[in-house]
Amino acid sequence: MGLFGRFNKKPKQSAGEQEFYLSFSDKEHQRAHLEKSSQLGCAIGKSALARYYLEHMPDDEEYMEKAAELYREAEVLGAKLNYETVAKVYMKLNRQEQAMENHLKAAEEGDMDAQFYSGYGYAIGRGVAQDYEKAAYWYQKAADQGVAAACNNLGNLYAEGLGVVQNGSKALELFEKSAGIGNALACGNAATHYYEGKIVPKMQKSLSVRGKGHRGEGQAVPVHFGSAVQRGPWYKER
Repeated sequence: MGLFGRFNKKPKQSAGEQEFYLSFSDKEHQRAHLEKSSQLGCAIGKSALARYYLEHMPDDEEYMEKAAELYREAEVLGAKLNYETVAKVYMKLNRQEQAMENHLKAAEEGDMDAQFYSGYGYAIGRGVAQDYEKAAYWYQKAADQGVAAACNNLGNLYAEGLGVVQNGSKALELFEKSAGIGNALACGNAATHYYEGKIVPKMQKSLSVRGKGHRGEGQAVPVHFGSAVQRGPWYKER
């Protein structure tokens, strides 16, 4: 074997890694391969098995406990975790503080869903002390990435003056953005705040939502400010 061939040789896979990769090619026995990989101390095998439990047994508390433990073990072994997925496990277990801890880790890494959930957690005090300024910060991060629910909720903060300086124009701008992405509730919130005198839309202003609906995909469905739509200040669209 030549010099370059010797240096380019791929490192030998451990038995645990072999079981992990077999889980992709042998779907019929995927769980068995992942469990074997985990038992052999493979970090990526433990992480993958935790995700398997989350995807296939999300309502089984025993398996969610196992998933949480597997994620902890995988991280100790050096696995790079998807913290938003870890947060979902803790949400299933109703451990809100641990869920929020992982939402924030994922949010710091730029995960848009985690940024939304971080804002939501701070807005209602779920897993952390209620803090509207931090809620606005994370909602803004998620809104910048096009998360409709974040635009809607941030709009409510601006309309109410919670954690930010009250600004009706900014609130309306965010409601419009949210509705344009496909969140119909933003139209109702805009209507409510308009009637409360917190935002003043332009004359004859209306919002439209594009998406799937009774008129067909891609068609505009106008929703005017006078529509009677239930208000949802902390609407969670996930």
